[in-house]
Amino acid sequence: MVSEPCRSCPDQNPVNYMLYSNGILSYLRYLLWCFVVVLTCWLVLLFKIAAAFNVVAQFLAQAQGNGGHGQEDQGEEEERRFDRFTRNKPSTFKGRFDPEGALTWKESMERIFRAMVTNDDQKVRLATHMLVEEAECWWTSTKKRIEDSGDAITWVRFKNGFFKK
Repeated sequence: MVSEPCRSCPDQNPVNYMLYSNGILSYLRYLLWCFVVVLTCWLVLLFKIAAAFNVVAQFLAQAQGNGGHGQEDQGEEEERRFDRFTRNKPSTFKGRFDPEGALTWKESMERIFRAMVTNDDQKVRLATHMLVEEAECWWTSTKKRIEDSGDAITWVRFKNGFFKK
């Protein structure tokens, strides 16, 4: 009869000793576990770096979508628009009872706006800049009332209020 090799005696069967002892096999398991942990950490780090690059790419795409203009550039653009507007020599409007003068002033503003290609907000800002005396007082109170109501100040709303006065 053949006897079982002794697991605690390396002399009898070295293969069994390596497989069943707490020596090498446990050490290999530990190395494998360390490798998996380190690999996982690296993968997490790579995903975080990829996410950061994605945020930077979105920021750059958004900046290009704005034509690369920041707020300073937009301010300069508005100043250039104002300069173009004033080169057209827009007239001021004092606001005294003068329906015909009001219509003439509004039509001259719209003629300039057609040449400049402006949006509603720009039309309102440029036109109201040309209101003086009574008309400027009227606009200050009207603008506050519109803003307090939460409504948008559009060119159409401005013209309607302008002719009601």
